[in-house]
Amino acid sequence: MIRILYATDFSPAAQSALDYIIHLAGDLGATLDVIHIYKIPPLHSEADFTNMDTVLQEIKAAAEEKLNELTSGIPSEILNTSSAIFGMFIPQEIVCYADKNNIDMIALGAKGEHNVLEHMLGSVTTHTMLSSPVPVLSIPDKATYRAIKRIAYATDLNPKSFLPIATLKKIADRLGAELRIVNVKKDIDLPDMSDKSSYILENISNFPVDIIVNPSVEEGLNNYIQTKEVDWLSLFIPRRRLWERIFHHSLSKQMFFHAHVPLLIYKE
Repeated sequence: MIRILYATDFSPAAQSALDYIIHLAGDLGATLDVIHIYKIPPLHSEADFTNMDTVLQEIKAAAEEKLNELTSGIPSEILNTSSAIFGMFIPQEIVCYADKNNIDMIALGAKGEHNVLEHMLGSVTTHTMLSSPVPVLSIPDKATYRAIKRIAYATDLNPKSFLPIATLKKIADRLGAELRIVNVKKDIDLPDMSDKSSYILENISNFPVDIIVNPSVEEGLNNYIQTKEVDWLSLFIPRRRLWERIFHHSLSKQMFFHAHVPLLIYKE
């Protein structure tokens, strides 16, 4: 059974994402772990240090109360557990929980500010994506759930980008969704497959493939999402030293920041 981890900060965007995830878990036949990471609040006096244990206990109790309220409407067959966890570095705590508890997917709400690169560089969603051992589903704050019928996997046709295909196909099959491969070219020339054609054909021969010609990758994919009525867009993040190099070649940074559908991110 698929096990999904959802981390909440109790914001309105997080609540909206939880509603989405509950419906998704039902369609996937998955269970859901809900966690909240709390940390030490700002300290303003010596008394704050002296009473630290008491302060942390109070914060944990308040978080657990909110979690109980938040999860009270989740069907018992979907909710696996809920936990308030202490940690100073939220993305690391999320990833650590996922690693220790055999989580198959992490789901996070993406706030409205996530379409600005400078804000994203510091966001929990971004840093979780960069370090997660499992795929991360980023849910826009205005997304409403509907049955997932079509998933588009955007690729630059690099052989490494096909590593998640088998896992993604299993998810699509569980949802009864069509999985399509999409590549955006900036000119009318066909993709250069001279040194990798056999590998690519082996990996995508069973999937519909759409080649889009558009000088803007962002515009091309956005148009594709609308015309094909895509419910999810999936991307592969290759290993890079710097954040600025993550979305490279034909996979535009801007696609990530402006997408209006949930993004399922796989990391190398």
